[in-house]
Amino acid sequence: GDGPLFNKFNQEIIKNNLHHINLLGRVDQYEVLNLMKKARLLIFPSLWYEGFPMTVIEAYACGLPVIASNLGSMQEIIDDQITGLLFEPGKSKALKETVLSIWDQEKRIQFLGENARKVFKEEYNPNKKLESLLTIYQQAIDEKH
Repeated sequence: GDGPLFNKFNQEIIKNNLHHINLLGRVDQYEVLNLMKKARLLIFPSLWYEGFPMTVIEAYACGLPVIASNLGSMQEIIDDQITGLLFEPGKSKALKETVLSIWDQEKRIQFLGENARKVFKEEYNPNKKLESLLTIYQQAIDEKH
């Protein structure tokens, strides 16, 4: 993304020699999905009560585990220790500890990613959602008659 803190974060990354973090700025959706496919983890440290964050579902579609705030819909969508990890919102130390607890565990990351992809296929794929929507419409039509 982009915004008023972009330069500040970039300076912190350089100052602390965090060479494994790349701030890219704004990129289009196609590039986001390509980057997700190459990523190890998606970190989603939102402090907002997100309605239904598509970023998490896109990560699942790419088989990418998610580390997110234990808040709002994130705690509903992410199955802690199964499709990703949750941490206490607003606590940077908790986020750091959560990331470090898994960073070098390739098999665990793979396990979470495979589960995330499976959940996407079973719960969030477009065909499944279309079926659900058509069922709802049919029920509304049947009740009307």
